[in-house]
Amino acid sequence: MGDSFGFVDDNKPNRLWRAIFKDEAWLQTAIDYGAEPVLIGAHLDEIVAQTGRKQPVYIVLRTNDFSGDTFHDGLEPLRQSLRKRHYYNKRSHEVILPKISWRNGANEKITIPKIILNVRDIVSGAETLVLPGKKIRELFEQTAFTSKYSFFQYRKIQTLESRDIFGIGGTVSGLGALTPICGFNLHTASQKWQVLFAEPNCRNLTPYYEGKKGVPHTILGWRG
Repeated sequence: MGDSFGFVDDNKPNRLWRAIFKDEAWLQTAIDYGAEPVLIGAHLDEIVAQTGRKQPVYIVLRTNDFSGDTFHDGLEPLRQSLRKRHYYNKRSHEVILPKISWRNGANEKITIPKIILNVRDIVSGAETLVLPGKKIRELFEQTAFTSKYSFFQYRKIQTLESRDIFGIGGTVSGLGALTPICGFNLHTASQKWQVLFAEPNCRNLTPYYEGKKGVPHTILGWRG
């Protein structure tokens, strides 16, 4: 029960982040730096449902920190804010948060599935997050080709659809087109953030942009 203190209320928008963080210290520091932390993964809503998904939920944490301050602070401040009894895999830069279950006041069983949280962004500080193709594809529903994301400051879980996913040649509509490189457009109420992923040893590809020539704004795709 010690890990479940954040779930005793029925505030569903908070449940996702409380399933991962025991406090908001690191998140608030990141925001003070001008960052916009976001979670990306296909099954975020199943964490909120608390019904006990059997398979682990794979999530990427992106800071959207252009200052680089969260990278310079290192991983330890983040780990201090994460839920207790987690394990960090240095090789894959993934934090393993074990499955937990308890019964609420109505004697209903509440279960948070095992969560695998990729924190490579904080470790590397690179603009493009380098992941094996299998891990990039794991962020998506295997049949519907959609993913989910949630910004800490907005909490709402939103759907990432193909019109906001870019790869070689422009928008993509299938798992195979996510590699060797891709970008996602993620939206808050007032801003669009673009996050980039690439496989290891991805060859140099030329991006093309939305907006005026010579004034890069949003990547619309890559030329092979």
